[in-house]
Amino acid sequence: MTLFSTFPRLPLLATACLATVLAAPASATGPHRHQGQVALTFDDLPGISLKEDDNAYVEALNRKLVMGLRRYHVPATGFVVAGKLEDLDAKRMIPLLRLWTREGFPLGNHTYSHESPSRIPVADYEADVLKGEPLVRQVSGAHGTLWFRHPYLETGTTLADKQHVDSFLAAHHYRVAPVTMVSQDWIFSEPYDDAMIRHDRGAQEHIRAAYLDYTAKMVGWYRASARSVFKRDIPLVALLHGSRLNADTIGDLAAIYRKSGLQTVSLTKAMRDSVYRTPDTYASAKGLDWMKRWALEKNRPLAPGYTDPPADIIAAYKKLDDD
Repeated sequence: MTLFSTFPRLPLLATACLATVLAAPASATGPHRHQGQVALTFDDLPGISLKEDDNAYVEALNRKLVMGLRRYHVPATGFVVAGKLEDLDAKRMIPLLRLWTREGFPLGNHTYSHESPSRIPVADYEADVLKGEPLVRQVSGAHGTLWFRHPYLETGTTLADKQHVDSFLAAHHYRVAPVTMVSQDWIFSEPYDDAMIRHDRGAQEHIRAAYLDYTAKMVGWYRASARSVFKRDIPLVALLHGSRLNADTIGDLAAIYRKSGLQTVSLTKAMRDSVYRTPDTYASAKGLDWMKRWALEKNRPLAPGYTDPPADIIAAYKKLDDD
């Protein structure tokens, strides 16, 4: 794989296993019709794709995604992997990244090479953060605090490593963007790209439908888990990726959030909630979203009913990932 291939490597079954161990009583998942909030974040810009060095493909997905966000009045924050420009034409990609900020969508740093402190020495990880920073500041014009997203949601194998990285980020004016809702969109994105490459419209429609159905289920599960862990709804921070699948479904995703009673808000607004001051003492080589971290921290159950993506989608993803 090249640097451009940064689909997450989170274990497919890790969340299901944790949800089983920490399952709340069924009564915790009853319907709540009042308004909640969700902030959308898009990792791995300028994009993830099987077409690793296809500038036109990446350019098209960015333009369609940004215009879709604007059309449906959906706030969003993007996270840039600067090293992706090694595989692409920087003269075409830099204007695309500027398009995000010009349309009102802030950009944050996702490191230069999409490595994690669980895979490389902490000092090298910190150097990789700094290496990715100039591009983000160049395209965003930001001079103060930047948002930061840990690749693979891996924040340190040991508590000492995690605390070292946390201190480093704070000293360099970064604010970590946690994740409290995951729809595993990357598992659907690779098969969707493959179907696009093969011009298989039937497969494209099947994958889109499966993705939207699964996303709707995950919205319900994470809201129920928040009520189980915190006894209330919380503003959720959704992890998505810059992909053709999300570009093609952004209107449908916006409709899912609305139907679920979620107002889309900025990352800054979502993180004003006191829940995002909850201590995070999770340290492991395996990344976890913050809902699961806090369930462990508070020793409170997640909601029952977690399911993995459809078996055929997982099989297609694994096949492509192994090729």
